[in-house]
Parts: sequence; structure tokens; C-alpha cells
Amino acid sequence: MLMVSLNEIQVTARKAAQGCGLVYGLAEEAAVAAQFLARSGLSVIPLLADLLEDVEGIQLNPLIVGPSLGDRLLLDPAGPITLRGVMAPDLLPGYLSVLSRPVRISWKGAAYSMDGGRICQRDTTPGHREPVDVVAEFIEPMPPSPEFGTAWDKAPTHGVAVEPEPWRRLQQFAAKILVPESEYSRLHGAGAGFIDRD
Repeated sequence: MLMVSLNEIQVTARKAAQGCGLVYGLAEEAAVAAQFLARSGLSVIPLLADLLEDVEGIQLNPLIVGPSLGDRLLLDPAGPITLRGVMAPDLLPGYLSVLSRPVRISWKGAAYSMDGGRICQRDTTPGHREPVDVVAEFIEPMPPSPEFGTAWDKAPTHGVAVEPEPWRRLQQFAAKILVPESEYSRLHGAGAGFIDRD
């Protein structure tokens, strides 16, 4: 396992999403969601790397529908919101972390309950590979979970453990947005330029 900072996760995830064709706004939202899940102690890097392999080929990709899920809940707070046929739904709780109200998101055999911008309870075996119907709804307030609280509190100073192979793939996707090194690129603003000798 590698130890990386929360900032590294967010920046690398954003660049990787951009490198795979997501527009900046969606890439930034995906990065925030990934950082939240990683800080909560969940293994999000393999999931994100797999999703980025085929962004356009996955119907109801959470990287696409995730940003609108919280907005949809706020527009219709009285009833549950159902998304049908979502791939890799384990990424979706990261998009709901910004909600101020307690919320539950569930699908067949899995559920996340969240309150105060943190995961309070999880009943799931991550890694769904088939499309599932996802239900999101507001719930009553819940106490925080010690399991997720410990990981949350330690991550800013200790970093997060990530799997080397998926992390390498994410870095390769991120490298796609870099300008190839050349004399022309250096003369026109890429890199440190000619006056930096450090």
C-alpha cells in the first residue's frame, strides 16, 4: 500500500477525470467525492480507475449522475429519489457529503447513512459490477460512527493508504492533460522556463 495525502487524491482524481474526457466541473465534483470517500476510510481509487477506463461507454455512470443527485433531493425533499440501472454506485455517497440534512442512499444489498457531512453507518459489500437501482432519501438525524470517525480524523495528518496499481493507472490518466515537453512549450509558458535552474 502507498500513503498519499488527501490533497494528492483530490488533485490526481480531478486531472485523471479530465484526462479521460470529463469536463472540468464534473471532474472537480468526482475529485471531491473521491477525497471524501478516501478520508472516510473506503477504498475508492480502484473504483474510480475502473470507471475512468470507459467514461462514455457506461450508462448511468455515477461520475455523470452523481453531481445532480443532491440537487434532485433538495428539489423533492418529501419523497425518495430513484436512479435506475446505475453502475458502480459505491461512488455516489461521496456526492451527498455536501448536504446539510441526514440522508440515506441504498441499493440491493447495500446502504449508506450520512449526517453532518460524514458517513454514520454502512451496510454493504463494495464492488458492485452490475447495474442496480439506487434510492436516496432524507432520514432522521443519526449519531456518528466511531469506525468512520477514526479514519476521518487521522487522514489529514497521516494520509490515506491506496493500492499501488489503481493509483498508477489514475496517475497515467492524469498525465494525459500535460503538455508534451519541448523547446516550444517551454518558450510559451509550460514548466519552469529557462531562468529557473533549481
